[in-house]
Amino acid sequence: EHGVPAGTTRACFLDDDRSALLLRPGRDIRLLSLTEPGEAVVLSKGDFTAITTLDDGTWLAFDAGTDRILRQQLSGDAVGEVVELEASEPLVGGIEPFRDVVALEPHPDGVLVVERDAHRVRLVGWDGSERIRIGGKGGEAGRFRFPVDVATTPDGGMLVVDRDNHRIQSFAADGTWI
Repeated sequence: EHGVPAGTTRACFLDDDRSALLLRPGRDIRLLSLTEPGEAVVLSKGDFTAITTLDDGTWLAFDAGTDRILRQQLSGDAVGEVVELEASEPLVGGIEPFRDVVALEPHPDGVLVVERDAHRVRLVGWDGSERIRIGGKGGEAGRFRFPVDVATTPDGGMLVVDRDNHRIQSFAADGTWI
């Protein structure tokens, strides 16, 4: 699954139970057959750091080189970008640049983005707007020390793996700590 320590290959298993997407950080994303021998097919090249799949057969990947989240078909053809930001210029009234993205997770209202060195998780809408921001550096409830992964609950809540605080924190769909 996504969200393992930086520098290692991440695998995102597909619903067909016969293939997986492999993210090789800083290099590429490949499609690997789990049932047929052979080389993995390169789908996209870039400075990718996080990946996840969606129910509609597309995948999302964060490209640190361009500071954007790409949404692509499994064939590798781009179908659109969820967010496109210039790292040097935050959008006025919008989202500031991403920092050290280590995990992405689909959410009913967009995509959850885990920013390890920023000690936060943001919910970014499909239109690129920031919907929710949770966290900040610290050991108190609702704050993180290097979050590394997130999961969406059936009701739209969030479970955040807070690595250096050695815990999993729970948040309601509106971002309130539970």
